[in-house]
Amino acid sequence: MGQTTYTEELGKKDMTLKEFTLMCAHSFDMLMRLHEESVNTEIPEFKPSNLHLDIIHEAQKKILELQRWTALRAEREAKKYFNDQVRSNEEQSERNRNLGKRYLHMLEKVASWVPPTEKHKALKSFMVDQLAVGIKDCLDSSAVPKWLSGPQYRDSLIKEKRHDIVYHTREYKKEVERTRVSNEWVHILKDSLSQ
Repeated sequence: MGQTTYTEELGKKDMTLKEFTLMCAHSFDMLMRLHEESVNTEIPEFKPSNLHLDIIHEAQKKILELQRWTALRAEREAKKYFNDQVRSNEEQSERNRNLGKRYLHMLEKVASWVPPTEKHKALKSFMVDQLAVGIKDCLDSSAVPKWLSGPQYRDSLIKEKRHDIVYHTREYKKEVERTRVSNEWVHILKDSLSQ
């Protein structure tokens, strides 16, 4: 039987046009926030997510904290960050050496493989290309961390947090507008069904 989620619900009970329309409205972009919900869920008045506001608030708090750092603390944090980056790069270099060996070993196998037909040659070529990209990535990933003085490090963190504030302020405005448009769409739909 060719039932959908929506017709299955209609098959269970009589529905008004309004009930069926509002249920089907769940699958439209304006209501994608409800995609995890049952199709029988009442369509609510939407509210903007607080995610962006929370990130903005945390960034503002972090800026205030960073501005209170003493010169000694800034130097200590810069040194810790640099040492963490060096250690992380050493670990990544070791992983890349192991991966590079694995890729080269596989490249040897692929190079000696004879494709069974002319049509399979493109597969071999694709395999070689994939391994070449992987090998190149392994060779290119050994960036040396840049030493920053305490004030430079603190300023870079403040700059990063200010960027976060600008970005998330812009995204929150978009979220508010999407919410407004979704709510307007739902109100118009419900009004049209009340007539």
